[in-house]
Amino acid sequence: MELEKLRQNKLFWGVEIKQAGCAAARRLAGQEFNFEEAPALPLEDCSAAMCSCAYIGLKEKREQQRRQHDRRGNLRFDPDKPDRRSRKERRRGEKWRGHDL
Repeated sequence: MELEKLRQNKLFWGVEIKQAGCAAARRLAGQEFNFEEAPALPLEDCSAAMCSCAYIGLKEKREQQRRQHDRRGNLRFDPDKPDRRSRKERRRGEKWRGHDL
């Protein structure tokens, strides 16, 4: 239930277990899980009479998309710039001819 609420909140990308009350939960303390990999609470090998573990949401750190637009398409396919992979000889002079690099 708690995991599903965090999953639906777009601020979070994953969870961490907080208030680890048993040895099983302490082994997982500090680990970050995406929603698909988060273990179900209470843990299978929980030794506490009443589980006190809870999830804490891990906030998405990126505030915005890093690239406003994709420049690679413009650079690769610019008709004014020759394709470097065109197999034309780019080096000048006789000293480069006939040498395998």
